[in-house]
Amino acid sequence: MPSLSVTEFSIPTANSTPFSITAGADGNIWFTETGGNKIGRISLAGAITEFSAPGAPGGITAGPDGALWFTEIGGNKIGRMTTAGVITNEFAIPTPGAAVHEITTGSDGALWFAEAGTDKIGRITTSGVVTEFSTGLAAGFTEINGDKIGRIDPTSHAITQFNVAPHPSMITAGPDGALWFSESDVLKTDNTNTIGRLTTTGSFTQFTPPTANSVPQGITVGPDGALWFAEAGGNNIGRVTTDGNFTEFAVPTANSAAFAIVTGPDRTIWFTELTGNNIGEITVPNPAPPAGTTADMILRRADGTYLIYDLGNNAILASAQLAQVGTDFQFAGLGDFNGADTTDMLLRNGNTGAFQVYDISNNRITNSVSVGTVGTNFVVAGFGDFSSNPGETDMLMRNSSTGAFELYDISNNTITNAVATGAVGTNWRVAAFGDFSGNANETDMLMRNTNTGQFELYDLANNQITAAFSLGTVGLDWQVAGVGPLNGAGTSDMVLRNVNTGAFEVYDISNNMITSATSLGAVGLDFQVGGIAADPPTGNSSQAAQLVQAMAGFGGGGAGEGLNTAPFGADTSQQPLLTTPQHA
Repeated sequence: MPSLSVTEFSIPTANSTPFSITAGADGNIWFTETGGNKIGRISLAGAITEFSAPGAPGGITAGPDGALWFTEIGGNKIGRMTTAGVITNEFAIPTPGAAVHEITTGSDGALWFAEAGTDKIGRITTSGVVTEFSTGLAAGFTEINGDKIGRIDPTSHAITQFNVAPHPSMITAGPDGALWFSESDVLKTDNTNTIGRLTTTGSFTQFTPPTANSVPQGITVGPDGALWFAEAGGNNIGRVTTDGNFTEFAVPTANSAAFAIVTGPDRTIWFTELTGNNIGEITVPNPAPPAGTTADMILRRADGTYLIYDLGNNAILASAQLAQVGTDFQFAGLGDFNGADTTDMLLRNGNTGAFQVYDISNNRITNSVSVGTVGTNFVVAGFGDFSSNPGETDMLMRNSSTGAFELYDISNNTITNAVATGAVGTNWRVAAFGDFSGNANETDMLMRNTNTGQFELYDLANNQITAAFSLGTVGLDWQVAGVGPLNGAGTSDMVLRNVNTGAFEVYDISNNMITSATSLGAVGLDFQVGGIAADPPTGNSSQAAQLVQAMAGFGGGGAGEGLNTAPFGADTSQQPLLTTPQHA
């Protein structure tokens, strides 16, 4: 695990005692301020808004109805707040002095809470019906004073208890099917300073964090599949894998008493600082691509969220979220724009024509650079090594009215040259680019007739068309999703996607011929395809899949220098090889 930094956001109310924290249904993070009698909301960008709340709010959770449910430690009630910050209900707990600290949503669609001041577990429905169950011990589940972990059946309400080490505190369901919990109490002096693991059959194991007297408290499963926990005494955020390997990350504010912790929706970990009066955040990086990865596919959701899929041997091996970018920017293409790898992402502002390149390595964005603006009457056609310069990705743009092409050389995140490369009728659309001919340092272009579905393949070298072939016709309900080395390093295989079902079909292409076809599965239609690129980097951009489909409306323009190249044409010999994908 690389060294990670912690970011802190100061809570406006002084001495607010931020206690519990949860991820809301609205995409924000919510927390209680026990000392400030407030509930706070923090956006993923760190903007904090506070709402008044009565009764010294303690625990908080996102309810099954989309609202926030919280406990009132001083008011002996359960409260309900909308994501607009409006308290709609307060429900009294039947037993006085219940001292309810924590609350969670159960598998039965109700809210469950522990009464630290009694011997009971409480249940409340979203309509406000409260039921209490006796545990027979002086604290709830976990049982800090009883040194037990309790389990209650949500249907029969039968209670089972398991003996563990002293003072089990916070608990979560682990990624391995076991229960993971912290073993310490901020009010005790005989803490074991351990993280506990309990299987559903009662097998108990302990793991000791590196920092002595760390007083582990809140615990959560991180986006990386490890357990993350807050160290109130060690002033760290800890991480432990399911096999017991620890890493710790220091909290900047001294003696902050990191307490509650939760995983956010953006691969971040959020936590409260009881005495630091801050909300902390730590970003968990995406894992590196798994072994056997030869290509990446990037998908974009309508809200601007980008996902990267690692591909190899005609299969999806892994996936991860890259980032969320403003929806005024659209996907333009993938390529080697900085001279270091083949999976850099180019986005374009649909309103201004401005381009922004994102350098990507190991499934992570490492840098972002503006590369200029081109008129929106030009659309991006695709990317490849059209100039036959190794290690360089060039961009081909097209005038949406005339069909004229402009070629832009890009190196080190900078446009270095622009040339005109001819025109073709607008009923022909660029479908994809790749090394279909098998010639080194060469990117070939695949075009498709928008009326008939016919494919035409053009071999390109030194900014010239050297050969042309027909690959046949396929139904227009199958669209080109991308081209990349899905079958192995150095290949250019074409992926089609059914616009009605989301199904993917991969076609292996070699020497300008289709050699095989394989189903790749399906992805929900709420995700649109961005592109596919070679991974790990090959150092040869001709082997990387570039922009997979001309995306009208996101192009560029500008006058280019003239070249004596033959204009593109569609008048070639017919060699039908491609048919509509068939499935058993």
